[in-house]
Amino acid sequence: MRLFPGLIAAIGLIAAQPEADPRTFLARAKALVLQPAGRTEAESLLKQAVALWEKQGAKSDDYAEALDLLAMTLNPALAKNKEALEAQVEPLARKALDLRQQNANTRSSDLALALEIEALVLEELGRVEESREPKSKARALRDQSIIAMQPPAEETMTNSTHMGAGVSPPQLMARGEPELTFAARVLNLHPEVLAEVIIGRDGVIHQIEIFKPAGFGLDENAVAALMQWRFKPAEKNGKPVPVEGNLKLQFLP
Repeated sequence: MRLFPGLIAAIGLIAAQPEADPRTFLARAKALVLQPAGRTEAESLLKQAVALWEKQGAKSDDYAEALDLLAMTLNPALAKNKEALEAQVEPLARKALDLRQQNANTRSSDLALALEIEALVLEELGRVEESREPKSKARALRDQSIIAMQPPAEETMTNSTHMGAGVSPPQLMARGEPELTFAARVLNLHPEVLAEVIIGRDGVIHQIEIFKPAGFGLDENAVAALMQWRFKPAEKNGKPVPVEGNLKLQFLP
């Protein structure tokens, strides 16, 4: 049995709890990790869960989730300490990704997250070239999800126009705000997403394409928010017309 660095102390904690269920530790950690005063306890619970699953030789998605969450919990504090990052975080991220890839029933969103965590850690370690492959694979999975979220493009949308002379711009009437994902909150990410869209004659956004992605489920949340935006449509010669445009969404705490 190979224990991850930093988990030896967890063995002593679980030795006195032979009937302990690692899923209980994981659930408690998920409830605590976003609380400033609960992060340390969440880290301890996750280490106990991981140690139990490692001892059992587990290969479940629950085990992979605990590994990913522990890697994300440790990452903000260790991101600038390459030695600690490589010793404590990267093995967790790599093991979680291996488990996700081996499990045929893993959801694409979970696999994408594992790929993104691995890419993030590799980038922080300065291993940028190695990070390109997991980042690219994650992006492909996220793009598939974004396409599936949207209705098929209407034929009328293919004749959209660019803003310019003779076209009055659309006016925003209502908007939805994007929400941070659980992973983004754990990692303390507050990025922006840039999207290319078509605003239709109906004042609704169509054909959303993310060209500056954030990953970690944030792009999907950005699309969900944009689908709630409503405009007074652009007009040309007094008639509503579909127009292309770029929009920026900022994720706030």
